Amino acid sequence: MNLSYAVWGIWFAAFIALELLAVFHVAPWKTLSSTAWDLQVRWEWLTVPILAGLSVLLGHIVRWRNIRAGAEKKENE
Repeated sequence: MNLSYAVWGIWFAAFIALELLAVFHVAPWKTLSSTAWDLQVRWEWLTVPILAGLSVLLGHIVRWRNIRAGAEKKENE
């Protein structure tokens, strides 16, 4: 098993756990999406950088998965 999968899996589980605590009002903090929404309502100009940042992040995730898939395919050939 690749160590990076374990690291990202732990990070993802922690993130989801914290978000669920916020969604069900168990924790005193807001979810990431409600925080981003509050910032966008207060400062409208912040909408574009937040969406751009999320788009870039998604692009990197998809690109990385494709690069890894191609590398693994070449190793198996």
